[in-house]
Amino acid sequence: MVRAVRAALGQRRPADVSVVLVGDEAIADLHGRFLGDPRPTDVLTFDLRDDSRADTLEGEIIISVETARRHARRLRIDAADEILRCCVHGVLHLLGYDDRTPAGRRQMRRAENRLLASL
Repeated sequence: MVRAVRAALGQRRPADVSVVLVGDEAIADLHGRFLGDPRPTDVLTFDLRDDSRADTLEGEIIISVETARRHARRLRIDAADEILRCCVHGVLHLLGYDDRTPAGRRQMRRAENRLLASL
């Protein structure tokens, strides 16, 4: 997972980026509290910088292992690969990628695929 974070960061160096693996109950609580959706999700990213324009990154990436495993079964891939994708996805959010639009999702997926292929 450390290699995935480093690959996604590229030349950017983090001040502090943590990756936390949780279950559906914990991520559903956070998802509800911070995004108003009480359902489990695969990954949440929190930018913890005081100044979003700062050169260094500070953030927390929360990954639901249970949700990632379900996605992996549905996609017929290894759960560890899906967890790595979630990790890279979270780092990309810290770097400013936004997947709220179809174009943003495509751009983010291309970046994920490129990074994961390099690992």
